Amino acid sequence: MNTSSTATHPAFPQPPDTSVLAWRYMDLPKLLSLIANRELYLRRLDLMPDKYEGLYPAQVSAALAQAMAASGAVSADQAREIADHRVNFAKESRKRLFVSCWHLGNIESEAMWRIYCGAGGGTAIVLPYATLSASINTAQTNAYLGTVAYIDYATALLGVGNAFIPALHKREQFQYEQEARVVKLWVDPAATAPNQEPPFTSIPWDIGVVDRIVVSPYAGEWYVETVRAVVERLALGLGAKVVHSPMAQDPA
Repeated sequence: MNTSSTATHPAFPQPPDTSVLAWRYMDLPKLLSLIANRELYLRRLDLMPDKYEGLYPAQVSAALAQAMAASGAVSADQAREIADHRVNFAKESRKRLFVSCWHLGNIESEAMWRIYCGAGGGTAIVLPYATLSASINTAQTNAYLGTVAYIDYATALLGVGNAFIPALHKREQFQYEQEARVVKLWVDPAATAPNQEPPFTSIPWDIGVVDRIVVSPYAGEWYVETVRAVVERLALGLGAKVVHSPMAQDPA
């Protein structure tokens, strides 16, 4: 297992307790693809469902312009132009940032099951945050791991100058996600023309580091056994980590 740390980048806050569990809820095809390819899937930031992903809050440009103009280094008009350019740069940078989203919590989330897996089948891979962090080879992948902060986009201010900063913030209405995310900066020297960034990318990842693979509480036992058998065929020994959600147990 790789032991490189992703905690050294200043834009990526870490949880106070890194033993907290990280959950990646997904449907069965995505799980099987992850196991078969030994790769972690990352979605382009500007294609995520929340249209505010990677954007600065509304007040940032005006506050930055005011601060620069007050310093006397530039005129008010120049300050507004520079501030708008810096904020808009983050908007364009979203096309070069890719994310893998994880839920943090030591108890599984019924809401996450329904949102990501529906009312039928689905799975979640589970491991401590510290183990997930150690499994990301930053030097090889240019990817980092950190927790998401939830803010009021109408009033909040954020530092400008690093596109990772808005990528680690979301609107406070999404607090239920309790998210940590892997963020990768995509650099491809062959792509010289704009808008050539792919909709998704992936990084090498060892599925063997997971503590367990939990099957949705809304799946039947036959589904659990099927998942276990298919996982074992793809990765010898991994089938033993497939368990049915404790939420599926009948009341006493």
